[in-house]
Amino acid sequence: MSEVKKVTKEELEQLKVVRDENDKFVIELGRIGYQKAILEAQEESIKKDIIALQQRELVFSDELVKKYGNINVDLETGTIS
Repeated sequence: MSEVKKVTKEELEQLKVVRDENDKFVIELGRIGYQKAILEAQEESIKKDIIALQQRELVFSDELVKKYGNINVDLETGTIS
């Protein structure tokens, strides 16, 4: 029978440390990817909300123009000029 070759105990420990660090990085990248996906979904939701707000603003602006004509409104006092 041939003799089984093994790495030293220290070498085996170093290999395990490298593997564990690699696993940690893979997990961290997974977490970052997950967080990134959540942020991207939030970003898309906010963009849709902005578009809806702009549409509401246009409708309201049109209503004001029909009622008062082209005006400027002081947002602190409501005074029309």
